[in-house]
Formats: sequence, C-alpha cells, structure tokens
Amino acid sequence: MYRTDLIRSNRLIFRKNYNINEDLIFCIEVMQNANKITIINDYYYKYIQHSSGKSLVSKYNENAIDTCIDFMETLIKYYSKFNLTNNIKDEINECIIKRFIFFIQKIRKNNQLTLSEKKKHFEKVSNNDIVRQLYKKTKLKSKKDKIKMFIIMNKLYRFGLMIE
Repeated sequence: MYRTDLIRSNRLIFRKNYNINEDLIFCIEVMQNANKITIINDYYYKYIQHSSGKSLVSKYNENAIDTCIDFMETLIKYYSKFNLTNNIKDEINECIIKRFIFFIQKIRKNNQLTLSEKKKHFEKVSNNDIVRQLYKKTKLKSKKDKIKMFIIMNKLYRFGLMIE
C-alpha cells in the first residue's frame, strides 16, 4: 500500500514504454522517493494469471528480453542507492535471473519462431555484460534454474531449446 500524496507529489506512474515489469519498476520508484518504508507480513495483493492466455505476461513479446535487460539495469541502479543487506540483494538478483529464465522459456516454447530467431534472443541474454556479472554472483536455489542459466550463459542453445 502506498500513500497517495507520495505518488502524486513525485508524479509517479506506471511507465507506458513497458508492458512487462511495470509494476516492479513502479514499486522501486516509490521506494526511492519514500522517506520511510514499513514491511508487513500480511498479503494484500494477489496475482492471478488466467490460463486463457489473455494476460500480457502469457503472450509472446518480441521485446521481452530487451525490456527485461532494461528493467534489470534500472533495478540495479536503484537498489545500489539503498543500504540493503547482502541477503536482500541476493534475493533481488535471483528474482532478476528468474525473469530471464521465464522469458527464455516462453521464447523456447514459441512455435512461431525459427531456431535462428530463438538463438538471437538467447544471445541477447548471454552476451549482456551486466547479465553475465549478475549470473556469476547470484546463487540460485533451484537446481533446474542453475542448469537453465548455465545452458544460456554458456551458449549451449540447441540443448537449451530442448530443456523444460
């Protein structure tokens, strides 16, 4: 929950140039402008993703990887301004890496893309210096995620296109 005056006085809005992660970027911008942040253990937000495929997240987006890279750079810039513990930074880094895995999986499963087009998306991730640095310092908890990122970062594309 946010104070309305904080949002209005800082003219904070969802970014129109993003159609994914706009809520996360909004949260970061709110935190950056807040004088005080209180964390509570109750849930007041419930995310529902319908199986109908009508959600923007569930649809293929050719700019998803670029947007995710943009988001990652924005997030790292903002969180470096906060005095966060290493545990919190690790959690944020893991979330970022999982977003890349999520979008790579969506690209991998897209039957309308050629192998060459899929490889191009993989390369955007594996060739990005910031992603490579983040991958090296992030300790993923899931074995599956570790394998998926290893495949992506080591450019084992053909194998990566087969893994679930």
